[in-house]
Amino acid sequence: MCIRNLFKTVTVSICLSLGLGGVVYAAEDAAPESATVEAGSGYMQLKPTITTNYQSPRLKYVRTDVAIRVNNKALDTLTLHKDPIRDIIIMLLASQDKEMLTSTEGIDAIREEAKEEISAFLESENESAEIIDVLFMSFLVE
Repeated sequence: MCIRNLFKTVTVSICLSLGLGGVVYAAEDAAPESATVEAGSGYMQLKPTITTNYQSPRLKYVRTDVAIRVNNKALDTLTLHKDPIRDIIIMLLASQDKEMLTSTEGIDAIREEAKEEISAFLESENESAEIIDVLFMSFLVE
């Protein structure tokens, strides 16, 4: 047992001294898209960050990180349909104006509308997945 720990320490030290720390870091940074939170539900994070223009006379954009909370049985369904779900969120954000994107009430309304549109899409695909919540983990309006 002690030899195994010593071997790990020596391996990491050699990698770092050879400049391979970035490779080790990148491997640790690659997190799965979905992570179980509790026994009945989990989150699927939409990667990469969503960036899109919104309704404005000048060129403006919104950038956000989105996670969708569903029951554990639906995580595979969401992963299967992640590209159309990204499209739904992008189109929803692109149709908003600055007032909607910069107010708390507006963002809450967008979250609810995203939840309804994703649920409607999954029903049209004959998939049963209860969308518990749509979360904006970061939200930047420029």
